[in-house]
Amino acid sequence: MRKIIAATFTALLVSAGMASAQDLYEHHLNHLDDNKDGALTRVEYEDFMNSTFRALDTNKDGSLSVEEASKVLTQEQIRAVDTNQNGRISRQEFMRQVMKDFDAADKDGDGSLR
Repeated sequence: MRKIIAATFTALLVSAGMASAQDLYEHHLNHLDDNKDGALTRVEYEDFMNSTFRALDTNKDGSLSVEEASKVLTQEQIRAVDTNQNGRISRQEFMRQVMKDFDAADKDGDGSLR
């Protein structure tokens, strides 16, 4: 599931016209690093992912349909995130997974990614 972080960044930034992987990395780190300290904190990431969920939830029903989620996730990822297997991803399911992914990427456990 660590790929959800990269997939979400990539899908959102490619749609914004970013091209290369280096551009993507620099853009999303700079964009999400609110205090510009060179690190993406857990709080900064959580804020971004909450905004991402709201943007993906185009019909504003509080959950992501397969169609909405497929903009950033593969079918396999959708099935894994949809823990109650009801065919929709709730905000809670989405946030639980993306924050789990953040924690897994935070190798030194300091609450930030560099």
